[in-house]
Amino acid sequence: MKKVKAKDYPSANTVTVLNDQAVVYQLDGQFSNTQHVARLVLTPTGKTDAASSSLYYAKDAEKMEVLGAQVIKADGKVIPVDQKSIQDVEQSGEANIYDPNGRAMKVTFPNLQVGDVVDMTYKLTRLTPTRMNYFNDIFGFQSTEPMLEASYVVDGPATMPLTSQLYHAERGGKISESKSKVGDRMHYAWSVKNAPQLVPEAAMDFTTETPMLVVTTDPSWQHFSQWWAKLTEPLPALVETGSTDGGPGSPGSGGGLVGNRPADQEPTGRPIDIALYQRNNSNEGNVRNEQEKHRPGA
Repeated sequence: MKKVKAKDYPSANTVTVLNDQAVVYQLDGQFSNTQHVARLVLTPTGKTDAASSSLYYAKDAEKMEVLGAQVIKADGKVIPVDQKSIQDVEQSGEANIYDPNGRAMKVTFPNLQVGDVVDMTYKLTRLTPTRMNYFNDIFGFQSTEPMLEASYVVDGPATMPLTSQLYHAERGGKISESKSKVGDRMHYAWSVKNAPQLVPEAAMDFTTETPMLVVTTDPSWQHFSQWWAKLTEPLPALVETGSTDGGPGSPGSGGGLVGNRPADQEPTGRPIDIALYQRNNSNEGNVRNEQEKHRPGA
């Protein structure tokens, strides 16, 4: 860290020393995402920003674990974060949405000083896939603070390969990628070094300005659109049958549904939480935790 000087980054309050994610997904769509983040504090404003982190998750579908948190002082001394400084709390209003299942692991780094590094590793496990038998995620290779190193690696079944698209790869640092098969699994990796800081402007849409990786096991937009069209097709019409026997359509029953598919089920018959899908589909691995705070677009 002695090589990183504040004068080299005059527009930055913090520097991301590393932002590494390792994802493992399964055939049913369940996955785990382990992220290791280290940030160097350059200014008093950066100290305030880095002093705490909120790692968001949905308690009805996910599990969040803080695997390690520490402060590395300017002289190299390592101070572990006490367990009492790691709290499981209700999701606060900074996410700009109320979710009764929204939770956050809040990590506080006490006595932080300019020149310190906050270092944290955490793991998000999705137990209930937003879409059964599919996985998707996004990862940004540029941020509102300089990034010295960032990587995104994925381990998945060879029988359910990833389709990937890297948008705006020409912006920021040079991104390297690789793919290999190991047994019955596929390993994918993308990485960048020395990605420059993006200084935001008012109302900027980060997703159209920064290098952005999108991965999915859905083979094409056409395939996805067919599934979505079936899911969101018009619901069966409500009818008034005038029945008085308390059955479907009777006045006391609130009317009947023509057809045999409940409104909260997708065509296959599997219950689906549409709100959860819409909330998470655009940011499967990143929306719900510290990535939301520091990734492009947050």
